[in-house]
Amino acid sequence: MNPESLRKFLNEHEQNLTLFARQWCNSPEDVVQDALMELVRKQLDPVKNVAWVYTVVRNKAVSALRKNSKLKPLNESNREPWFVNNDADTLDGITATKA
Repeated sequence: MNPESLRKFLNEHEQNLTLFARQWCNSPEDVVQDALMELVRKQLDPVKNVAWVYTVVRNKAVSALRKNSKLKPLNESNREPWFVNNDADTLDGITATKA
């Protein structure tokens, strides 16, 4: 695996992968990191395996949800918002998440 290709992959996909994982769990950054570590361990080319990475992120996020749901129920009050409020934007992050 080429470190430059991994860096390029992260620049292009890290935020999207985090948002993708956030719909299932409260620790999306950890899930994305675990998926990327699996990618590195398997020596896969990230550019050629984008769909694989998304699948691994989804599976790990669902597993995290199941693990956490055994500990406490995941509801709107303890879920992190998907979007961050920005004073310059007219989009309200909490309202957008609920929608």
